[in-house]
Amino acid sequence: MCFSCVSHVFLMCFSCVSHVFLMWASRGQLWAVTPIPETVDDFLRNFLLRLGLVQTLDCFQREWCGGSAVLVSLRFVPDALTQQTLLQSELAQRREEAELLQTRVLDLNQTLMRLKHERNFHRERSVSAEVQKGALCADLAQLKQHHDSLEPALARLTRGHETALRARTLIAMETQQLQREEGPERGEEGPERGEEGPERGERRVKSRDVSQWNMDKNKMETRIRNGFMNETGPAHFTLLCSIRAHHQPISNIEIHPIKRLLASSSDDRTWRLWELPTNQEKVGALLLSGEGHSDWLTSCSFSPEGGRLATTSGDTTVRVWDLDRGRCLLSLPGHLSSTWGCCFHRSGLSLASGSSDWTVRLWDLPGGRALATLRRHGKAVSSVHFPPSGQTDVSCLRTQQQSLVQTGIDSLTQDSLAVVSPFSFSGRVVASCDAGGVVNLWDVRAFRSPLCSAHTAAGANQVSFCPGGSEEVAVAGGDGLVRVLRMSSGHVTELSGHVGQACSVRFDHQGETLLSAGTDGHVRVWSRTTRKGI
Repeated sequence: MCFSCVSHVFLMCFSCVSHVFLMWASRGQLWAVTPIPETVDDFLRNFLLRLGLVQTLDCFQREWCGGSAVLVSLRFVPDALTQQTLLQSELAQRREEAELLQTRVLDLNQTLMRLKHERNFHRERSVSAEVQKGALCADLAQLKQHHDSLEPALARLTRGHETALRARTLIAMETQQLQREEGPERGEEGPERGEEGPERGERRVKSRDVSQWNMDKNKMETRIRNGFMNETGPAHFTLLCSIRAHHQPISNIEIHPIKRLLASSSDDRTWRLWELPTNQEKVGALLLSGEGHSDWLTSCSFSPEGGRLATTSGDTTVRVWDLDRGRCLLSLPGHLSSTWGCCFHRSGLSLASGSSDWTVRLWDLPGGRALATLRRHGKAVSSVHFPPSGQTDVSCLRTQQQSLVQTGIDSLTQDSLAVVSPFSFSGRVVASCDAGGVVNLWDVRAFRSPLCSAHTAAGANQVSFCPGGSEEVAVAGGDGLVRVLRMSSGHVTELSGHVGQACSVRFDHQGETLLSAGTDGHVRVWSRTTRKGI
């Protein structure tokens, strides 16, 4: 007997027992029974399908359904337990998603509240900005009204300025005409021309007397006691050579304290070191060049031993350079505006600098820090120098109305823009010049009044003493001329050749060579031809 027959018999028996039980239960009305118990039905179907008893399953369905011809598709039917597990798993997943959505909703609510607060804040700022805008518009309207009311006054001042300029031009022309007419009567010497220089038409030497000289006997005696030589007669110079040092205006030149070297600073933000030519040579040799400032250079100064160079610039800093290595040793920031001049102390350990911020600063070079700040000036400080004794700092004040040259105790007064020279050979006298062309000599022991004064035809940019106790003073003029003043006799020698202004002038160590620099970027070397003294 095969296994399928046994199974068929078993199912038949089970079906009969089930029908009997259902009939008995329905008659006795013990409980209500579902006509088709789905759980048992699903179990039996899945059992027969797993065994592959398709005919037995067909017979079972026909008998179980009461002889109906309805057949259920032959497939596995999930039971209630499996279905319940799946539903519970899906329900847990949906709950997790609901919690996640709830968290996101809370975050969005907080973000919404923050955005509302920011919106209210910006609304308040907008209202405040509108109020300020209204006030600024009202102020602007008042300023425009005030500006319109000043237009007539500005027009009157402009017309007056133009009239004054025309009158000044006419006066200058008349003065030149009178000087030309009075020249032969006074017996002045005509222009003397030397040998032709390296550049044709660049040299014109002229000697004349200064009519605006102010000197008395007492000041002359004071001058002689200060160590000056009583020299007479004009000085004569010829142009030795011209050096194209920079392509932009030269602001300052400085002589090396020991060697025949020259340092130049320029508007091109660089400084250069030159070897001066001798009488047999006609060309200067470039030895070293340095750059590092971010703005134009205003001045330069050698250290006493000559191994370092300090430079000032429009970038408000002072830099100290090592000439042996050709590099920057120190950068000294601290001034609030452009620095105009600097000078080493005779010890070489400290440095003084003057600036447009109205101050003079003393620097400790080994430490690289500021020792002191002098604030007695009322305007920009254009030059600063230490005397040979090293105990007093002399600085110059730059202003349009009044200038002060200050020491530790006293101060002197000079009109217009003033620039101070280094000390004389004796260390007791300084010279000052201004944009009005006035040159004064001052006794540093008493700044009550100048020892003597002279007035040149044009503004003066720089003044320099001739070494060796001479009374000669060289002045760089704004008209392009370099003037050599003989303070004892009043003679003036004019040296022409610069195109534009002459900005700086220096004598060499022996006083036999004069060097000048100007806005044309040239350094001109003048050699003395005659020198008479009494």
